[in-house]
Amino acid sequence: MAELGPFLKRAARYGLVGVLNGIVSLSLIGVLDLGLHVRPDLANAAGYAAGVLLSFVLARSFVFRSDGRVTTTGPRYLLAVVTGFALNQLVLWVALRLLGPGVVQHAVAQLSGIVTYTAFVFLACQVWVFRPQKGAG
Repeated sequence: MAELGPFLKRAARYGLVGVLNGIVSLSLIGVLDLGLHVRPDLANAAGYAAGVLLSFVLARSFVFRSDGRVTTTGPRYLLAVVTGFALNQLVLWVALRLLGPGVVQHAVAQLSGIVTYTAFVFLACQVWVFRPQKGAG
């Protein structure tokens, strides 16, 4: 039970980083697409790339307070994000087929995918990406 407090604090920090990441990513996409008239797909890719980088930096330094090497944690984080996105797409696909057409059904399906992605990446970071290295401090 003593481990629950630190876990919940990390989860809250992770949520805060997610909100900040969303603001930064959407702002960059908007500036590039709507302001500078960069192709929408390129603006979107740039926004997501910036979001992944920002999320990694903040997850490493603020959420999990890891002193692991970037050469180890960076590739692990990318793998966690890619795997989380694949799970997001799988859950979305299944939910859309189970729930059927409709605005509410699509919103629930999207939310299911988002929750799956968020929970998976958080837990992957907790147990694998940023776990303390054996023999470290």
